[in-house]
Amino acid sequence: MLASIFGFFAAVATAGTPGAMPRPGPDAPVNTIAISNAEQLAATLTLANHNSLLFFPTLNSPDVRVVALLPGGQTAWQATIQKAQVAKIAKTSFLDLGSHKLITIEPLLLTSAGNKTYSVETILEAADGLPRHALLVQALDATGRVAGKTFAVPAPRSPATRTMLTAYATDGVVYAVAREENPRTKTGQFFLDRCDLGSGKLTHTALSLPPPPVVRHGSEVFRDWVFGGIRGSQCYFYRAVKGTGPQAEARTTPVEFEVKRLGLDGRERASFRTALQRHLPAGTVVQGGTSYPHHGQAHAPRLLEAAGNADQYDTSTGGNADFYLDEATGNCHFLGQYSATVFDGRAPGSPSLGTFVQRYGPDGTFLKAKATPYAALAGFRPGQLTPQLRGSIISNVLYSPETQELTLQYWTPDHFVVSGYDARLAPRPVQLVPQLPRQPQPYFNSQIISWSGPSYLVGYANTTGAPQPQLMLDALLVSPISLHRSIGRLVDRQLAAANLRKSKTAAEYTVAPIGPAAALVLAAPEGAGGQVDVYVVR
Repeated sequence: MLASIFGFFAAVATAGTPGAMPRPGPDAPVNTIAISNAEQLAATLTLANHNSLLFFPTLNSPDVRVVALLPGGQTAWQATIQKAQVAKIAKTSFLDLGSHKLITIEPLLLTSAGNKTYSVETILEAADGLPRHALLVQALDATGRVAGKTFAVPAPRSPATRTMLTAYATDGVVYAVAREENPRTKTGQFFLDRCDLGSGKLTHTALSLPPPPVVRHGSEVFRDWVFGGIRGSQCYFYRAVKGTGPQAEARTTPVEFEVKRLGLDGRERASFRTALQRHLPAGTVVQGGTSYPHHGQAHAPRLLEAAGNADQYDTSTGGNADFYLDEATGNCHFLGQYSATVFDGRAPGSPSLGTFVQRYGPDGTFLKAKATPYAALAGFRPGQLTPQLRGSIISNVLYSPETQELTLQYWTPDHFVVSGYDARLAPRPVQLVPQLPRQPQPYFNSQIISWSGPSYLVGYANTTGAPQPQLMLDALLVSPISLHRSIGRLVDRQLAAANLRKSKTAAEYTVAPIGPAAALVLAAPEGAGGQVDVYVVR
């Protein structure tokens, strides 16, 4: 079976065929896609031409069915890609009761460039003639034709281990960002592997990133570099820093960020350090203890070493701010909340006083800063957003490339605080939203709305946070963005109808943008089988 995966693939695309008949109702879907009892919708991508790709892996099988939808929601074509490594369970295993949880897109990473899609799989153990650490790359063109190649990656020198963090693509070339780490010395090196599908050549390049600093008493400071994205022939990395020296007192020093731009040869092209505190309201600092998702291209090892602490922490449980790269301009954005004092994780922090966003040019030139205080927010209690000892404030962040609008959502015990900024960073009205009732409990996941984008990067060791941006239904219903409200009302009606039917199954919702003011909404079963209903919202 594995022999059919390597070398160039034969085309396996088929013309689009209708699925099950759309169900009548107040929100009749424009298309439905049937799912076999061994399949599950596991990932989605949205391409430059606004086509949407849906990925259906199969239980105990290497096959992944790919369905392409046109912007109007109709099926354009179907194809099949394959995994070289498949997690299987025995028929008699008690895991059969929850076997849909093993229907996963892993170990594939999915990314795109223009209207072409690429899957990347790293071989964890040598088998069937495939060396350990080899990269299997498959390409899907705009018509569904599949091709692929295998690239042998040099093995790290023992006892170092290699972890692939993320992948991105340009036309015909896929890049894998990996880290090799020596467990004895606790030192690591980042690498960029360039896989040219045309020539079949691999270029294995060490990246010039300095080792992490030694910071005293800083359980809230993550020292590792995080991959922030790609623009043209340069990739961005960033990390949190405190003070100007390696022995900074982290408990009292506000966090800043260091950004480096590296060329494809691994050499540094430019670097800068943020000045977040200088552009915050007087007397305030960036609030730590907030869980930011680091979704999209901002990916890091699952565990980042916390300075001054022997433990390792998932970066989604203690970030100080979120980062996103505007790939059109190269501008870097940092966003988050601000408070009165530095939070070091040893005791409850000070309450959040508001949200902020700051924009820096590719060379580090400060361009713009905005802050939105909570002081005038009716019903907001002081202390409602306060990080606790070993706890964090949960957040959702959605950046919409179609409109350059930014939405921030923070969880309180009984409310959401929703803030936002438009493309010019003008603040949106901040709102305090009561959490919707969570009964019946199975419908909780239905109220988490995911956003499809050009990549789906999730795996056993490569990612932090969610593979896609997410917002709660509560935030959509009160959004100042008309499209968001329309999406929220559709989902709200769907949930109400399911409650009336006393349905025992829940749907999961994904938004696939098809322009600045329109989107497909995909309603898929939480588990295997059933069908995906496709709606158009404008």
